Amino acid sequence: MTVSFQNEFMVLASPERVWTVLTDPALAVPCMPGAQVTEVIGQHGFKGLVSLRVGPVQLQFKGEGQLSNLDVVQMTGSLTARGSDGKGRGNFSADMHFQLANAAGGTQVSVTTDLVLSGMVAQYGRGSGVVKQIASQLTDQFAKRLGEKVLSETQEMAPVGAGSAGQLKDPSTASEAVSRDSGDDPRGTTGDSINVLGLLWSTGWSSLKQFISRLFGTSRKS
Repeated sequence: MTVSFQNEFMVLASPERVWTVLTDPALAVPCMPGAQVTEVIGQHGFKGLVSLRVGPVQLQFKGEGQLSNLDVVQMTGSLTARGSDGKGRGNFSADMHFQLANAAGGTQVSVTTDLVLSGMVAQYGRGSGVVKQIASQLTDQFAKRLGEKVLSETQEMAPVGAGSAGQLKDPSTASEAVSRDSGDDPRGTTGDSINVLGLLWSTGWSSLKQFISRLFGTSRKS
């Protein structure tokens, strides 16, 4: 199953600050719900885990990723990631291309993704609409965490009593760096796992009903 989609989000910080965090796997990867870095390889490579929960079923994908084609002048880059579930229930591969651009009050991040799913996750997510809705929710959460990480890194770099040179234009809006919500949506994450049903619930009942019908349809056939 192959799905392509595009996402955009805003971060209230300069493109240079966002670029610094986004191109550092140790800082950027943990901003994605359910993801963690287990090993950094070189400057832009990494190994990691992605945990996913579908109702009572817990999946954990072990894989690796690599940032490439990084152009600090054009503010563009690519990320490739591959992973598989330890129990052989599914695989994924993702090719992402991102671009940062100046925007009013901050940075607009545009991401194009080509995602390939196989195994159980492909059966559960049949239909690109479901996958795109989940991806949109995860992007929102990633954007919020990324904004908070950019802010924290900026504050750590700024000397005590320094002016605004090393800080966001309005630190009082830090909690709104990329989202109006405070904290992560508990329906979308459970501990360190992505809660698929919770994400679908937040996108609307029709999406959840569609997903459940496919889930039980697959169960009856197996």
